[in-house]
Amino acid sequence: MLVVAVGLFCWTAQFLLPTARTTAPDDFHGLMVVPWGSALVDVGVWLLVPGVAAFVLLLLMGARHYARFSRWLHTAVLVLGLAAAAVAWISLASIRLFVEQFHTYGQQQVNEGEAVIDWPYILSMSTYPLIILALGILAAWVIVRPNGTISGAAAAGVAAVLLVAGFLGTFSVQLFPIASRPESLMLGDSSIDVPSWTYLWSQASPQILAVAAAALLCAMVVRVIGKPQIFTAVEGELEPEPAKKPDA
Repeated sequence: MLVVAVGLFCWTAQFLLPTARTTAPDDFHGLMVVPWGSALVDVGVWLLVPGVAAFVLLLLMGARHYARFSRWLHTAVLVLGLAAAAVAWISLASIRLFVEQFHTYGQQQVNEGEAVIDWPYILSMSTYPLIILALGILAAWVIVRPNGTISGAAAAGVAAVLLVAGFLGTFSVQLFPIASRPESLMLGDSSIDVPSWTYLWSQASPQILAVAAAALLCAMVVRVIGKPQIFTAVEGELEPEPAKKPDA
């Protein structure tokens, strides 16, 4: 929770503290430098993602050790995953949702000597880590059962679905060329082109494939560390390893 709080502060410092959005050129040999609040924006998401991931891990471990609350803790992971997915989707589609902010102002809006990065830009800059976080949480919710055990079959299924989605997204522009044309939106008297949904899908495909690879690795690890089996040359098939007799 401390890491999450620090990440949120990095995101919001420029809005909370006036000194975080201004700089004095005289203090930097006459050069204009980025205010420290704007410099922290890039750091925020890289603290938020591991912080939330660690919190989700604690919930999954709690579901394993506290059977009475396992269903509730498992449901809490799902809620966090859906919330992260909503934020990731907004950040991915921010260039379509906040057209005016993206095309009327620059990345750093200067107002009365104060440099501030608007919220749509902050979300857009954090898109890729947020996608990995959202998909990772939802994948963990599917793979890890409420009792804390890991399902290799579920991990393989998640990997298969994400691999298909990732590869289709990689070639979505080639598969749907007509739908890949930029969409024209009217902003006042001017027409602005915004990227198509296939373009956004292709931008998210590397993160989808990364989570798919992690799920596939999880399925392989579960298979390797599963119940050991021995090969009997006589019957030519796998049989469970016999249990060892207790010492006298």
